[in-house]
Amino acid sequence: MFGVSSLISAFPEITHKQVLRAFVGLGVFYTCAGISERNLSQPRAYWLLRWIVNSIGFGAVALSIAAPFIVQWQSDKFSSFIPGEIYRLFPQLASDTVNPNVMAGALALLVPLAVTVVLMHAKNVWHWLFGWTAVMLIFIVLVLTQSRGAWLGAAAGLLAIGVLRFRWVRIAALIVAAAGALGILLKPDVLPVAFERLSQGGAMVGSAGREEIWTHAWYIIQDFSFTGVGMGSFANVNMRFYPNTIAEPDVPHAHNLILQIAVDLGIPGLMAWLGVLCHVLRSAWRACRSQDPILKVIGVGVLASQCAMLTHGMVDAAVWGMMRTAPLVWAVWGLAAMLNGVALSAPAPATQTARLPTDNAAIAGQALG
Repeated sequence: MFGVSSLISAFPEITHKQVLRAFVGLGVFYTCAGISERNLSQPRAYWLLRWIVNSIGFGAVALSIAAPFIVQWQSDKFSSFIPGEIYRLFPQLASDTVNPNVMAGALALLVPLAVTVVLMHAKNVWHWLFGWTAVMLIFIVLVLTQSRGAWLGAAAGLLAIGVLRFRWVRIAALIVAAAGALGILLKPDVLPVAFERLSQGGAMVGSAGREEIWTHAWYIIQDFSFTGVGMGSFANVNMRFYPNTIAEPDVPHAHNLILQIAVDLGIPGLMAWLGVLCHVLRSAWRACRSQDPILKVIGVGVLASQCAMLTHGMVDAAVWGMMRTAPLVWAVWGLAAMLNGVALSAPAPATQTARLPTDNAAIAGQALG
C-alpha cells in the first residue's frame, strides 16, 4: 500500500518523501525481526535486547537535550502556566524547526521505555541513574511542549506499567475508574467540558474544529476507500474538496492516528497496519507473561509504549507519515519482533513432578492395574 500511495498521489513530491520515511522504518523493523530468527544463544540474545533498549534510552536523552533548541515553541498556549520568558532562553539552532506536538508525541512514546531502563537495571547504579535522567529530561520537555494529548499518552503509558507490574496500582486504578464512572453518571456534562478544555488552542479552535476535521477525514475515507489519497496529501485534498469552516484551512493531518492512516493508505493499508500492531501487542504480552525477568520488564515497556501511542493517537497523528519522528514507532515495533523471537526460543520453566498417590488403596489399585 505504500507503493500504491506513491502511484495514485496527486502530490508525488510530498508523498514520495513520506513513503521513503516509511521504508526506513520498515527496514529497522525487519532488521530486528531478522536478528531474532538467527537462533542466537540466550546470553547473546539478551545482550542485544539490553543494547536496543539502552540505545532507545540514549536516543530519548539526545532528543530531550536537543528539543529546546530545535522546537518552534508556542509560548502563548498556556501563558499563565509557563511564562514566555522561559522559552526565550532557548535560541533556535535549526532552520527547519519541529512542531511541539510532534516532539511531544515522540517523547510520550519513549517515556515507558525510559522507565524500562530503570526497571531493567535496578541493581546497577549507573544505569539506574541514567534511566532516571532520561525520564526526568523527557518530562521536562513534555511540560514545555504543553501538548495535552501527549500528557495523556505519557500518563496512560506510566499507568500501564504500574498496572502490569504492581498489584496495588491495579487496585487503585480500579477504584479510581469506578469513582470516575460514578462521577460521569451523576454529572454527565463533565466529559464534554473536559474535551473542550483539552481541545482549546492551536489550529483546531476547540472541540468543534476537531470534530470538523475528523468528519472531513471520514468523508475522505469513504470517497477513497481502497487507495487513500496518498501519504501527506490530507491538507491539499481537504482544502480543495472539504474546506473547513471552523478549523484553519490548512490543517496538515486528521489529528487522529487511525483516521490518518486510513486517509493515507485506504482501508487495506489500515488493516495491514492494525495487523502489525496486533502482532506487536501479542508479542509484548507473551513477554509480559514470561518467567524471565528481563523479558518481562521489556515486554511491559513495549506494551506501555503502545498504550501511550494509541492514547495520544486519539487526538493527534504525531508518529505517522509526514512526521519526521515516524520511524521511531517502527523501531519500537522491531524491538517487539525481536522480543517475540527470544521469548519463543527461551526454555520453558521446569514443571513440578506429579505427586504420587500415598493412599494404600490407590497404590493397590495401580498394582492390580
